[in-house]
Amino acid sequence: MDSTCKPAYNEVKASTENGTKAADVAGLITCDGDKKIDLVYRFEGTDELKMINIKLKPQA
Repeated sequence: MDSTCKPAYNEVKASTENGTKAADVAGLITCDGDKKIDLVYRFEGTDELKMINIKLKPQA
């Protein structure tokens, strides 16, 4: 990836279960040269959400 890459967040879901908050963020990173990368982030925590999972996958 380089400075031409820009993220677009298409889907955001938030939930709370037994006092634990969670947020899932999904989207697409688009770069010059028609490069596209799917992204998914997951955040969890009780007071402050922290990123616990990152998935990046080039689109075919």
